[in-house]
Amino acid sequence: MNFWQEHPRLATVVALAVGVGTVVFLYVLSAVGGPAHKSDLTVAGSVAQKTAGSGAAGGSKAAIEQVDFSQVLAPALTGGKSVRSTRFLDLKGDGQEEALILVRGQGARRPLDWYVYGLDNAGKAVKLFGRQGVAAGEVQVQGPQLVESEGVYAPGDRDCCPSAEKRTYYAWASGSLTAFKTEAAPPPS
Repeated sequence: MNFWQEHPRLATVVALAVGVGTVVFLYVLSAVGGPAHKSDLTVAGSVAQKTAGSGAAGGSKAAIEQVDFSQVLAPALTGGKSVRSTRFLDLKGDGQEEALILVRGQGARRPLDWYVYGLDNAGKAVKLFGRQGVAAGEVQVQGPQLVESEGVYAPGDRDCCPSAEKRTYYAWASGSLTAFKTEAAPPPS
């Protein structure tokens, strides 16, 4: 106890660090597993990463999780492209999961193709959305939206290293996946 009384500044820094750490922890916890935030553009349900033999959080696999997307996307998997990731989420908010499939191509700019598939009434996988050739691309689920990151190349940029990044935000609205916001940082001159 004497140490903390002799070092009040250190005690203050420790107290602040613990407080900030607690706030960050609670924020991350609420963003990951907390209650859904209401908005006009919502993504309901949970997101699951597909792994061999795994099911949805409840135990049994949802119908969309049983689809072999490497077969569905076989015509698009040419030239060294391969399925890198499949995630399941309820984009439409109708209680039925859709699949977000990321396909990585070969090449220095690591082009990304990405698709959203759902099931029709007969249980057949149908493409709801697709983007191809996104340079140095990534797609992440952030709250009620999908966020696509794309490299922006200035003249003279090496293929590995774009000068800037453009982000496009997508959400399900009016019956389709729609881009509703784009943020682009111009490359330095």
